[in-house]
Amino acid sequence: ASGVVNKKLKAELKKRIQSIASAVVVEDDSDDEEEQGHMCRQCGRYPASFRCLPCDHVCMCRACVRHILRNQEAFDKLLETKLHMVLPGGAAICCPECEQATMVIMLSE
Repeated sequence: ASGVVNKKLKAELKKRIQSIASAVVVEDDSDDEEEQGHMCRQCGRYPASFRCLPCDHVCMCRACVRHILRNQEAFDKLLETKLHMVLPGGAAICCPECEQATMVIMLSE
């Protein structure tokens, strides 16, 4: 029974996060020009192309996100779907700019 509940909660969480992510994309188109050219706040070597939610900072490069996810399959899925949900109980990921807990990593390109 708990497996069914967990699947239900996971599906509901995914739906909520996707709606938040799509709302951010719609609302935040005005800052795109300003954010272009920002370097990764984690390594400082490459352009930042990933957005952390809910703080909405575009602050990580591909190399750092790949390293943080520690799983090529998860990284490939992020590139395909343009977002990665950080599930409760998993490894915590913090925004390198503000150190707030990240719930979603979203491709910002």
